Amino acid sequence: AIHYYSTSIIVNDGILDTSSAIWASAVIGAVSVVSIPFGIFAVERFGRKPLLLISTFLTALSLLFITVVFYLHKWIPEGIYARLVVVGMCAVIASLSTGMDPLPWTINSEIYPLWCRDIALAITNTVHWVTNSL
Repeated sequence: AIHYYSTSIIVNDGILDTSSAIWASAVIGAVSVVSIPFGIFAVERFGRKPLLLISTFLTALSLLFITVVFYLHKWIPEGIYARLVVVGMCAVIASLSTGMDPLPWTINSEIYPLWCRDIALAITNTVHWVTNSL
């Protein structure tokens, strides 16, 4: 959801103006692009399960950080608050992009027998994108 709504979150919370929020979203997208190759190489080094567990833990920690920053926003100076929110969003995206984003697709393509893999992947991808659009 951070990918889709980062600009809206930043603007609606009054952190930055629209132009600055779009640039902050571009930074968040760049973090995603840079993090994905790390996840591809890390899966071979650490394995699937440890990488998923580490990614999940770091994502939860990053979301907790953003929650605390939003909760304490009255006591944080405005310029620091905006930076903390963007850093927290970048941390969420970086932790997701290293494990939780690419690995389910990899595992999904490996768990089905060869005789039904194409149909099973078509069904799972359709369900994924239909529920994603809701």
